[in-house]
Amino acid sequence: RRTGQALCINTEGNVVELLGQIPGDEKYWGGGLLAPNGCIYFRPESAGRVLCINTEDDAVELLGPKVPGRDFVYGGGGILAPNGRIYFVPSCAGRVMCINTEDDVVELLEPAIPIGGPTKGVLAPNGRIYFP
Repeated sequence: RRTGQALCINTEGNVVELLGQIPGDEKYWGGGLLAPNGCIYFRPESAGRVLCINTEDDAVELLGPKVPGRDFVYGGGGILAPNGRIYFVPSCAGRVMCINTEDDVVELLEPAIPIGGPTKGVLAPNGRIYFP
């Protein structure tokens, strides 16, 4: 079982630290995305909310509304778009998640899409994100 904390490795001194507290059984098995604001946003793959780690002060917090469902809710990849927002595609959630990295507002976009959606996307030169 994990410790309920985020792991940070300082490569300058090979120092390992545990940061913050991740409440309850929140599970963040997927990768995160580093935004221009210096924060890393982890998708709620088997968790209820987005996990945010601020790399400036090592603060750890949960963001946004509680997402219904518990398993592989956002198992797909995320994309950092030119508008500074992060988009996570749902696997079992039904709606695309959008994180505004300027104010840490998390919203679930309309319309709902069929559950079991795509997992990997590509940001095209036209600023749109495409999924197979």
